[in-house]
Amino acid sequence: MEGPTLSRDFPYRPQSTALLIIDMQRYFTHPDSTFAQLSAARLPGGCIERYIERLDTRIIPNIRALQRAFRKNGCPVLYTRLGSNRPDGSDLPAWARRLNEAGRATFGSAVIPPLADPGAELDVRIVPGPDELSLPKTTTGAISSSPLKADLRARGISSVAVTGVLSAFCVAQTARELADHDFDVALIEDACASLTEAAHEAALGAFAAVYGWVLSTEEAVAAVHGGRVV
Repeated sequence: MEGPTLSRDFPYRPQSTALLIIDMQRYFTHPDSTFAQLSAARLPGGCIERYIERLDTRIIPNIRALQRAFRKNGCPVLYTRLGSNRPDGSDLPAWARRLNEAGRATFGSAVIPPLADPGAELDVRIVPGPDELSLPKTTTGAISSSPLKADLRARGISSVAVTGVLSAFCVAQTARELADHDFDVALIEDACASLTEAAHEAALGAFAAVYGWVLSTEEAVAAVHGGRVV
């Protein structure tokens, strides 16, 4: 990715760096979800098909490679899931309620389903290990509505590599929140995605200019296996 980056290297430290996988849920990764259908209706032709293809051929394989690397080296892997606790979605923010209204009006179901809905489960290709924590949230940023910060602090984590969807929304928002709370944060550019490449690149560029680092999967895996900074 071209653009400004911080001058010093991302401080990977064994046992104090975690992998965070944002919202890799079925309704974000499957083309037949209401989320995908509404997005296809609102965006230029082919955007959703390209987004799903990127997930299938690049993003999910890279997240799996990061899972293997972090697990092998004893680093925590955590997950978030976005959805409502209430069946009617009334506990979601106004922007999410508006999306759900549009989904119900057009396609007969909510865009962001309740956390108990099968569509809100994590994609079966990215399965948490038995000791890996999955944190439900009702907001874009995970710190706002989950115990993510407290859990990371309790583990002695100071650096976080962030992946998942969508780059321009929940991924970037959570990464910025983490940076605001004094974590060193890296976005893994080829292990997160937005609905368009323009949105993805804009999110990465803004984050790298101020908040943290942008790394490739290859760079992140090399750092974990080598126990060195990138």
